[in-house]
Amino acid sequence: MNGHTEVGRSLAVTKGETMEFAGKTALVTGSGAIGGLGHATARVLAAGGADLILTGTDPQRGAQVVEDLRAADGESIGVVRFVAADVSDPASVRQLAEDAGAVDILINNASVMTFSPTTEQGLAGYDAAFAVNVRAPAFLASDRAGYMTGAIAADDGGRTAI
Repeated sequence: MNGHTEVGRSLAVTKGETMEFAGKTALVTGSGAIGGLGHATARVLAAGGADLILTGTDPQRGAQVVEDLRAADGESIGVVRFVAADVSDPASVRQLAEDAGAVDILINNASVMTFSPTTEQGLAGYDAAFAVNVRAPAFLASDRAGYMTGAIAADDGGRTAI
């Protein structure tokens, strides 16, 4: 287990260790900004050797994240690419799923936060939050699960993460 402790079906990593993701492909939504949680998650996956499909709405910012990951010193890195996608739009989510292809790891990081009191929030804000925070992750998990469960059925020793 490479010094990892099995916790249910997840892995706990001791400080200073790197998890192994070589040969795995990870799709990380909401990863198109330097310094964001998606960027940090992508760094961990890249350090473990995963191939990465990063998404966000801004191709220029996404390119900065891709370049940052490729320039990381001393880290094992697989193939990294950015796919522009608006996960609030069902057609864009479908296209993202098609462009991503088979994935082993799905990180639904994209989110919409409302910072106004509930009494001041309208239906449009609720719909936007629901589309990004619930509908897109549910669709991507459902759509990509066939690829991820196929990897488990093949008994390749890998893990699936959603």
